[in-house]
Amino acid sequence: MLVDKKKSKVIFVKFPNHIIDNNLLGTSEIYEISILLSYRKNTHNFSYPSLDILVRDWGGTMEYHNKIIKQLEEKGLITIRKRKSTNPQFPRNEYVFNFDLNTNFTRVPLDVIKMVNRGVIGKAEYSFFVKLLRRINNRFCNLFNVTISGLSKLLGYSPPTTRKLLDNLDKAWILDVTKHSKKTTMEITVMPQYLDSTFKPKPIKKNFEDWEFGWE
Repeated sequence: MLVDKKKSKVIFVKFPNHIIDNNLLGTSEIYEISILLSYRKNTHNFSYPSLDILVRDWGGTMEYHNKIIKQLEEKGLITIRKRKSTNPQFPRNEYVFNFDLNTNFTRVPLDVIKMVNRGVIGKAEYSFFVKLLRRINNRFCNLFNVTISGLSKLLGYSPPTTRKLLDNLDKAWILDVTKHSKKTTMEITVMPQYLDSTFKPKPIKKNFEDWEFGWE
């Protein structure tokens, strides 16, 4: 389910990079699959939270969770199958993840996922954060000399939406957004409590505009 607690103070959910890069999911679907992944054990490719547990832990209704989960199945990302239960009065589904969970993933802090349920940020902010974190965690802890237009093109948002989501994440103390005086560029840093302590950033040798579309 999560990154080893002994190696990191923050618990993380492994989110597959190809789902982020290909824009396969909407904001609600990104949030829902993050929730399902949070129940996964490290050695399993499935999780089995019941709908009532999803409602208890994350809010919403059983109908809503069931609707989004079926959308994930329709897109081929999960397979829903019945799980054997000792009590047939309380049947439970098992959600099998149809993608590799051991390579090419981004570590998403569970605390940020919970912020959506607590109303600190919305699903749009969370989805944006996941896409941004994918770019930051693969190389280093922050982005230098970032422009709104360059970041918008990279993450697939309009400039006004990018600016709004960045401001909201900055106000929630998830990001530290520093605007350079008399310039159109800024520096974006993920707050340290949301970074994997085992991650060691590489030194920066080029500015953002030089390689913004060359990431892998």
